[in-house]
Amino acid sequence: MRRWIVPIVLVAVALLLLRRPMAPVQVFASDQERRSFLEMAGEPEDIALIALVTEWCPACKALEATLSEIGRPYAIVDIERSEAGRMLFERCARESGSRGVPKVVVGLEMVDAREAVARMRQGPAPHP
Repeated sequence: MRRWIVPIVLVAVALLLLRRPMAPVQVFASDQERRSFLEMAGEPEDIALIALVTEWCPACKALEATLSEIGRPYAIVDIERSEAGRMLFERCARESGSRGVPKVVVGLEMVDAREAVARMRQGPAPHP
């Protein structure tokens, strides 16, 4: 029985850490850098929310459906089809320590999907 205690405690701690919201991380140095990315990705410059996704990801599909319901402008960039998207994904992965998708950037910051949705529901998209 004792030999099961340590693994159970480790799994519980890991689950708690994974559920903790990610602190925002700045991924663009300036608004101009964000605008340049959007131009390279073929998206309008005034988009505040950028979702980095893959076609096969269920969480990405759920995020896109939720954003669509909110009805505010956003950009969906498939990291497997867009070189600019792949480069931004790599930057986000380095900063977050996670290679999972979706990665969401609002303004200059990468935030978790829940935070991004909350920000989009609040009103006007934040611009740096």
